[in-house]
Amino acid sequence: MKAHVINTEDGFLVNFTPTQVGQYLLFITFAGIPLLTEPYLLQCLKESDPNKVFAVGQGLHSGIVNQPAEFMIDTRAAGQGALGVTVEGPCECHLNCRDNGDGTCNIAYWPTECGHYTVNITFNEFHIKGSPFQAMIYPMPNLERVTVSGAGIEMHGKF
Repeated sequence: MKAHVINTEDGFLVNFTPTQVGQYLLFITFAGIPLLTEPYLLQCLKESDPNKVFAVGQGLHSGIVNQPAEFMIDTRAAGQGALGVTVEGPCECHLNCRDNGDGTCNIAYWPTECGHYTVNITFNEFHIKGSPFQAMIYPMPNLERVTVSGAGIEMHGKF
């Protein structure tokens, strides 16, 4: 299996994706010279399954301009993996993710313009069920001209 090596300020970051459940030996070399006398033993415990990730919440379908559009993602049944969330639309949206520490996270995005938005949710680079989601963002309702009338609305000092 091929590893992807990234040079950073602090050294090197190495990424790789196991292709099967089981044990792996990680040999670390520099310029072909082993840096350790023994390889690291890694255990891939569980396959991941993007089909077991789901998302719920109003923000996947609609929202109001300048108000947070919120939803929740649940990865508990999916195994280990990388979660990706993007929101595309008429404007760039600030995106906030709160990891709940239990395999779920709450997401909020703040659209500043009305229109159609696309919410993409991926797990290990595969779209989850229902993704991409289509959300319509509406203007803030103007309540200044709203009136209420009818039987039972009269003011009598009792509610």
